[in-house]
Amino acid sequence: MGSSDYLMEWINHQLFHQLFRPAATAAPAAPVKKGISPLAWVGIGCGGLVVIAIIVMVVGGIWATKKAKELGVDFQNNPERSAAEMVVNLSPDLEKVSTDEEAGTMTIRKKDGQVVTLTYEDISEGKFTDTPAVDSGAETPAEE
Repeated sequence: MGSSDYLMEWINHQLFHQLFRPAATAAPAAPVKKGISPLAWVGIGCGGLVVIAIIVMVVGGIWATKKAKELGVDFQNNPERSAAEMVVNLSPDLEKVSTDEEAGTMTIRKKDGQVVTLTYEDISEGKFTDTPAVDSGAETPAEE
């Protein structure tokens, strides 16, 4: 066997092994991260809810403070009227129809539909009489 045969056999051997040898077992490549993890999204969502809750509480606190100041001024200016309006507003059986500042009276509608005019003092003390409201254009029945 000559040197050229030896060289050809070596080349064939090298080509065979390059073409048909099993692929080298390299460590699998780490998966490429895409975007933000689900845990991060949960954290962002919870943080967003906390921020919204804080904003709502601040705005609600400012509104409540403003309303409390308004009620305080109203109560200082006319405490009987303020107390009467509070009683009517908090009672589910009563509805304010109108007020007369000069006379110091309020016309209210009861749950049964009866309309009565009472003084601020009577309302604030809870004295709801059955005195019907006085309509300027309506006739009131005479008592016998």
